[in-house]
Amino acid sequence: MQAMVLSEERDGRTRMAITLLRRGFQVVTAETLEHGMAYAELGAIDLLVLSERIDGRLSHPVALFAEHRNPSLTTMLLT
Repeated sequence: MQAMVLSEERDGRTRMAITLLRRGFQVVTAETLEHGMAYAELGAIDLLVLSERIDGRLSHPVALFAEHRNPSLTTMLLT
């Protein structure tokens, strides 16, 4: 299963990625909305973990786009 972690906070992003890797996920990380959208466009993501805001902007469009690409996507929004 593939997961993407989208967050500006480097330490939190790294901790989440390590946790998911230990549970058998293939993990990609992104720190900007543009990178998140690009990764979502490349292929199906099974799990999306994202901060509510990135650089002061809501991250919800990335979640909606990724869900459009994979309707069975699971999303965890960190607030």
